[in-house]
This record gives sequence, C-alpha cells and structure tokens, in this order.
Amino acid sequence: MALQSIVARNVPPGETAVVTVGTFQSGIASNVIPQSAVMELTVRAMKPEIRDLLIKRIHEITEFTAKSYGATSEIEVYDSYPVLTNSEEETAFARALALEVFGSDKVLPSIAPMNASEDFAFMLQARPGCYFLLGNGEKGGKGSCMVHNPGYDFNDDIISTGATLFARLVETHCR
Repeated sequence: MALQSIVARNVPPGETAVVTVGTFQSGIASNVIPQSAVMELTVRAMKPEIRDLLIKRIHEITEFTAKSYGATSEIEVYDSYPVLTNSEEETAFARALALEVFGSDKVLPSIAPMNASEDFAFMLQARPGCYFLLGNGEKGGKGSCMVHNPGYDFNDDIISTGATLFARLVETHCR
C-alpha cells in the first residue's frame, strides 16, 4: 500500500506521474508461507527528475518494508521508454491538415498530457514529429477503450479514416 502513496506524497500538484503495481506473484499453495515474492511496477512521469524521485522512493519503501519483516529486497530498474514529446511545428502541421480533411467537429482542440508508454517516443528523440490519437469509437461504444485495456477492441470502421489522414500527411509533407 505504501507504494500507492508515493505519487500523492512526493509529486507536486500539477505534475503528472503514475506508479502502478501491475503484477504480484508469491507462492503456489494457500497453506504454505512463500519463500519469495515478485512485484512488477510501471513508473511513468512527464519529467525525468520526477521519475528519478519515484524510483528513489520505491527503493526506500521496499527496503524499509522488507527490513521491518526481517526480509530483504532487490530492485531491478529497466529504463525502457522515454517520455513522448511532440514537436510543436509537426503537431501544428498535423492538426491543420486533420482540420482541413475532417473539419473542426472531428478534431479535438487539445488533450491533456498522457502517461502512456509508446515506442514512437524513440522516433521523436531522433526526429521531430507528432504522435496523435486517431480515435477508435464513441465513448461507451465499440472500440471506446484505449490500447492495453482488457476491453480494447480495434474498430475496423476507422481504417479508411486513418489511411486518408496518413496519405494526406505524406502527400502534403512531400510537396
């Protein structure tokens, strides 16, 4: 439970950060005290210094909690995905083109920053670009969940919408 309080107690209001305990595995029988336990966490933050603080606090909490029970702890940190940051110029370009193709009723004015892991972040470290959400369906309807959600269902009806936008982005950029 202490891990779940890290963000609330350590991250300034207005900053975005998440610590998620994704898995907890221990033992194989209900009547045997397990010899070990493994937890896997995801740590996300918009700023590297906030992420570093979260990892530091995870180390402290797990070490002190283990000691309080006469146990030990080990932590392995995998630096996997960097923060995905869009280029302002490329984002303005993609947004203007989406407005031209689909109209203002189909393009959101903006969205709040998201703490999602995405491979495209590596591309944006090498070249300026824009990662955007295409939309997968109406809220509560088919495809309304984000990826990495057990209820996610790709909405085949948006394939032509996506293909149209990507084709126009390439055509316009290559002129």
